[in-house]
Amino acid sequence: MAAGRGLESHGVPGWAQAAPFALVFAAFFLLPLVFVVIVSFWDYNDYQMLPTFTTRSYVESFDGCLTDLPNLCTMFKTYVSTAKFCFIVWALTLVIGFTVAYNMSEQPAATVNCGYDPDGLPIGLQIVGRRFDDLGVLSAAMAFEAMRAGEARPWPEPPNQD
Repeated sequence: MAAGRGLESHGVPGWAQAAPFALVFAAFFLLPLVFVVIVSFWDYNDYQMLPTFTTRSYVESFDGCLTDLPNLCTMFKTYVSTAKFCFIVWALTLVIGFTVAYNMSEQPAATVNCGYDPDGLPIGLQIVGRRFDDLGVLSAAMAFEAMRAGEARPWPEPPNQD
């Protein structure tokens, strides 16, 4: 086992390191979600919620939605809007998710082109260094790009704006 500076080298197993994050996720996301689902099936009247199982709230919420097709009722519009925003967040996380972690931990990182896929799209390599080792990361990125100098392709031309 290589000597390292992380908690693993000090005998703290990975599951113990991830446990606090899992507890926060459970306490602030999973537990409230379970309560919302449970309460959504409770019966209600004008003054109170009654802890008896019913699907009345869902029947009333979606009442008339199918008769208005192809127009969407407010409930379905809300679901479509929520799905749209979930997709946007997922796409942003996919694009910047790895970069944000290094920015927040103040570790220097550089991304360089390390090749192309069969369709000609670039494949990136992210070089990350220890905190405050900006010069080391830039030196590694420069050395990697120097090794691949003959494989570089020109930038694509922008589309005509006629």
